[in-house]
Amino acid sequence: RKNDKEKQSIFCFLDVSGSCWGYKERFYKAFKSIPKTIKVRLFSFDDIAYELDKNSNKVIGGGGTSFKCIENKIQEIVKKEGVQYPKNIFVLTDGYANIFQPQHPNRWVFLLTTEYKECIPKKSKIFNLQDFE
Repeated sequence: RKNDKEKQSIFCFLDVSGSCWGYKERFYKAFKSIPKTIKVRLFSFDDIAYELDKNSNKVIGGGGTSFKCIENKIQEIVKKEGVQYPKNIFVLTDGYANIFQPQHPNRWVFLLTTEYKECIPKKSKIFNLQDFE
C-alpha cells in the first residue's frame, strides 16, 4: 500500500485572468466528475497560484497570467510536503501567458478556450475545451 506522500496525484489549475473568469463553474463541474478514489488538488492562478477549497466552488485571483507560477507552486509543494511531482497537471486557460519550461512537460494537459498555443511547452498535451462540451 502507498501512503499519501507516495500516491500520484492530479493538480488542476484554472486561469482566473479576466478572459477566463467565466469558466469557474465548468472547472468545478469537471472536478466533481473525477472519481473520489483519485487524489485531486485544485488551484486558481493569475500571476500567483492559489490552492482552492474543493468544497467551496470559489476561486481566488483575477490578475494577469503566468504559467511559471504554476510550476513554482508545484515545486514548492513537492519540496515542502515531500510528495512526488504530480502525474497529471490540467490547466484550463486561454493560452496567453509566458513561455516556460516545466520539469515534466509531458505531464501537463492544457484545455484551451482559444487556439493560442505559442506559450505551451511542445511536449505538453493540448485540447480545445469546446471539444468536451
